[in-house]
Amino acid sequence: MADSGHTRGTPDKNQQIPGETGEAARDGRGRFQPGQSGNPAGRPKGIRNRATLLAQAMFAEEAENLVRTVLDRALYRNDPVALRLCIERIMSPRRTEAPEFVLPPLRAIGDAPVALAAIGQAVSEGAITPGEAGQLSDVVNRFVYAWESIELAARLEALEDSDSRLRQQHGRA
Repeated sequence: MADSGHTRGTPDKNQQIPGETGEAARDGRGRFQPGQSGNPAGRPKGIRNRATLLAQAMFAEEAENLVRTVLDRALYRNDPVALRLCIERIMSPRRTEAPEFVLPPLRAIGDAPVALAAIGQAVSEGAITPGEAGQLSDVVNRFVYAWESIELAARLEALEDSDSRLRQQHGRA
């Protein structure tokens, strides 16, 4: 290998100054400067990793054999793991459906007890499950919390204004 006349890691006299050619700036060791990149646009969207593409291609070739093997183990060898895998793929996850119960409107803090009573009544009549009642009660409780937070902020502001006026009246700022 021929000697280029300069030591590794030090810039060559003939090396172009970074930025003059439109390239990202690099230091004397060839590394990008902080905040710079050799690919400012980044990786294009939708481009997948080569390993992912290879794995998908391999899986596509063997998918039918894999399915047959799992089904064979589940049906004929009583393999509980294979059976669970099959059932999980056949049955979609259970999604909670909106109950037919209509929560009374929450417009003021006084509406919360009415809403909670309606939820309790719906549970006792079997219109909603206790789990659904818990979720609906959480909605009411969050409304109450928000209402109380707003009221507390208003009261605090009024106290601070009052304190400020008293200080000004007595000459203490």
